[in-house]
Amino acid sequence: MKRRTDTLSKIHTKHVWANPQACVACWECVASCPKEAIGKVGFLWHKHIVFTKPDCCTGCKICIQTCPQGVFGEDISDVLGGVLAKREMDKKMNNLGKSFNGRAFVSIVTLLFFISLAVSGIMLQVTDHQPLGFGMVYWHVVHNFSAIVFLVFASVHIVRNGKALKSYISKAKNFISKELVAGLILLMVILLGCWLLSEHLVQFHHAR
Repeated sequence: MKRRTDTLSKIHTKHVWANPQACVACWECVASCPKEAIGKVGFLWHKHIVFTKPDCCTGCKICIQTCPQGVFGEDISDVLGGVLAKREMDKKMNNLGKSFNGRAFVSIVTLLFFISLAVSGIMLQVTDHQPLGFGMVYWHVVHNFSAIVFLVFASVHIVRNGKALKSYISKAKNFISKELVAGLILLMVILLGCWLLSEHLVQFHHAR
């Protein structure tokens, strides 16, 4: 019961209801809320708003006016639609923790095998100069298997979140974010560094 109450407090205050599933993580509401009652959930590609300080909400309705996706409303039916919306929400809250959450499962597996892919790649470098043995073979198998599983679950994640991605892409056509530019610059710097390091290692190997 406590878990249900905590979950409900994240999607509504005394004055406003929110539907996080409709959120595309533009964060306009977070920036505009004068009481800082709205916070962010940022887990890899799983991003949306929640009420982090629901008791601070004064009912100014700025979030309702600001959100272009209609995430917020004064009543649950405003954000979820339909006369039976509240009953459906109650049903979901009752089943919370009992049913298997496929979306969360895909996100967790994607993250875990991404970490496994990175760790196994590092271990391959560590064992690269050692004689062929169990350790090298094991990390090769782990690395290849992790790569396959990661690609499969990452693809499933993209398909399951297709609507949010389409919305983000349609917005991205109108502007190039500073984060995207910074990410591309970082990628180019890392690739250039790898190129120079590879050249140095090859020359060092030939010199020996």
